[in-house]
Amino acid sequence: MYQCSDCRFCAIANGNYKYLSVDRPVYSNSRFYAIASIGALLEGWSLVVPKYHFLSMKSCYQDRLFIDAVNVMLSRLSQQFGKPVIAFEHGANHNESSTACGTAHAHLHLVPFHGSLEQRIKDNRDWTECSFNEIFKEAGSYEYLYYNDISKCNEWTKQKGLLHILKSPTSQFFRKILAEACGKIDFADYKIYPFLDVASKTRKALLSS
Repeated sequence: MYQCSDCRFCAIANGNYKYLSVDRPVYSNSRFYAIASIGALLEGWSLVVPKYHFLSMKSCYQDRLFIDAVNVMLSRLSQQFGKPVIAFEHGANHNESSTACGTAHAHLHLVPFHGSLEQRIKDNRDWTECSFNEIFKEAGSYEYLYYNDISKCNEWTKQKGLLHILKSPTSQFFRKILAEACGKIDFADYKIYPFLDVASKTRKALLSS
């Protein structure tokens, strides 16, 4: 598989863990794995990550093994945290882009959350309704943001989410919106506030599912 020597997510795919209490996957198949996210403002915040080194998820969303990974995680998150799940991605297209938020390896965020961010993100940018299997065509070579309120916590459905095509790189867009919604805007930057204790609790909870 294609991997990058200085990429943390590639290192995890190879069994090398920078954060021993967090980076060990809670789920894995031959093409994807899932981990608790560092910088988590809420317990349950998780990532689904391809083992191959891609810059965005747009080529992964229709992969059967990706769908399997997400469905497993949605079931575990629902069981452990009892809340609806929101999903989002910062879709970068080159290694140095700030849209990648310092991690130039594709990943989908899954966050148990009591509400929706839809109105908050619509107040900031123009969005188009788009199902996950349309992102590859709609985004093309552009960077993008993708958001989905997952209405059923046990299935990655074909319901439409929201797609925004970026005109310029944008760093940590969803993190900042979610931090504001949680009243934690001063802690939005995961590089400064990694919240490893929260991520460790998430990992332990998901492993007990």
